[in-house]
Amino acid sequence: MKIFLCTDGLKNWNGSILLFGIFEGDLEEQLSQLENPHSHFLIEKLKENNFKGKTGEISSFYLLENIPFKLVLVGLGEPKNI
Repeated sequence: MKIFLCTDGLKNWNGSILLFGIFEGDLEEQLSQLENPHSHFLIEKLKENNFKGKTGEISSFYLLENIPFKLVLVGLGEPKNI
C-alpha cells in the first residue's frame, strides 16, 4: 500500500481509497468539495449514523464508481482547536 498526500486538489487525485478530513459544522459544504454525484446520499447516511465531524469519528463508504473505490471520512473536531 502506498500513501500519498495530494495538495493539488481532488481533480488531480487518483487512487482506490480517499481519506477526507471533516470539521465539526456544515457537513454539506465540506462534502461539496468532493464534487461527487452521490454527495446527497453521503450526507443522508452521515446524518443517519449521527456523524458530526467530532475528533476521531470515522465513517466509510464503498462507492459505485471505482474512483475512489472507498471513501473514508475522519472527524477533525472544531477548526479552532486545530
